[in-house]
Amino acid sequence: MKSLNNILLGIVLIFATSCGVRVNSGSPDTNKVFESYFVDKGIFQYFVNPLKYKDKSNFLIPDITFRDSSKSESKIIVNFTIQGTVQPNLINYYTSIPIKFENISLLYADKVKNISRYTSTIKYSQFKDICKFPNHKIIMNLESDTITLYPNRKTLKRLTFVDKYLFQ
Repeated sequence: MKSLNNILLGIVLIFATSCGVRVNSGSPDTNKVFESYFVDKGIFQYFVNPLKYKDKSNFLIPDITFRDSSKSESKIIVNFTIQGTVQPNLINYYTSIPIKFENISLLYADKVKNISRYTSTIKYSQFKDICKFPNHKIIMNLESDTITLYPNRKTLKRLTFVDKYLFQ
């Protein structure tokens, strides 16, 4: 019986470490802003809950996934949803310098709801800059137009929170 318990415990531990274990701090605010997962010794993966950028008639909602890293040039994943029939050619964050979304790929498009989902990457160091620079914006270059989107107040608070708890 004891060996059966040890085997079951081993299976549970292997499953938990291979899938990642959610390890958010006890702060209820942390769960609203980001989720953290144990990946391996000294490595955590973070999922920043969706942020919102908008202008009068468009919105872009990015969510961000990354692993903590000392390498400022490592890439992080930015998945985002766009409302409307727009298809971006180029998307930039503008902080003190432009930050280009790289390798933008369409994941899916729902023509009934007028929503498209994309994936892209930016550099780890650039995301840190976005969190530190509250007066930023996103500019989407389309075939015949340019759209400027601004973060709402909740997004600015979330980015400030991420900066305070993950980057300082």
